[in-house]
Amino acid sequence: MDARTAPGRSLTAVCAALLVLVTAGASCRRSEPSAKPVRIAGLSALVPPPAGSSWAPQPVTAGGLVAVAQTGAGGYLLHTAGGDRGFLPGVNLGSTTPGSQPGELAITDADYRAWFVAMGLMGVRVVRNYTIHPPAFYTELADYNSAHSDRPLYLMQGVYLPDESYVEKENLYDRVVTEAFTAELRDASAAISGAFTRPATPGRASGTWSSDVSRWLVGWIIGVEWDPGAVAVSDRSNQGAPNERASGHLCPVVAGPGKGSTRAIGRLSRP
Repeated sequence: MDARTAPGRSLTAVCAALLVLVTAGASCRRSEPSAKPVRIAGLSALVPPPAGSSWAPQPVTAGGLVAVAQTGAGGYLLHTAGGDRGFLPGVNLGSTTPGSQPGELAITDADYRAWFVAMGLMGVRVVRNYTIHPPAFYTELADYNSAHSDRPLYLMQGVYLPDESYVEKENLYDRVVTEAFTAELRDASAAISGAFTRPATPGRASGTWSSDVSRWLVGWIIGVEWDPGAVAVSDRSNQGAPNERASGHLCPVVAGPGKGSTRAIGRLSRP
């Protein structure tokens, strides 16, 4: 039975290939990235998903903010030309490749280009990342979406905690930790808007971000996996800390003791 008569088998093979590509590999270091086009086994045999209605963004204005996605009593909704969407098929995209350490950021522009094409063929509609990716990610995403305006790949941007000294300090309200997180939030916002430059920094993306992908931004995932022991001590030490409420472009956020990770999120929507 060939690939044309077994679409389920083809889709499974390509999904597996894509997951292998985006998952961090062993600790051995790979050679320098090749400029050759990236090829994904089985991709040419995959039948594109049905066209359906348009997924082009159709933002709305609410509370003085322009938003392509919102949350409310009815749950999460992405506003598109084909109607509101409550379910977004998506993938997580790590920041390195097999054979490289997670902090090496070894993905090339050719990798991103090939993966975005594969995602589109699989019917993926949103890409979730964990942290700020190199400029090539945003450039290739903007190029792909400009070429596929009716079927863009939306972005769910993650922002992680760059200073994890709260574990030793046992205090999520520590000034150094909070200031570092606030700076990272500002950097992420600037990178998405294509107005950011960062010098070479070990373990972090660097370069100049000049591609604005904010029109396809559908949400933020803020924070990391918190150390339970440090959080428990921080809770007890900061019981009198006031709650902080801030309204972002997607949903309200409340932060108080035990939720110190989100304290800086309000500053992201209030420059």
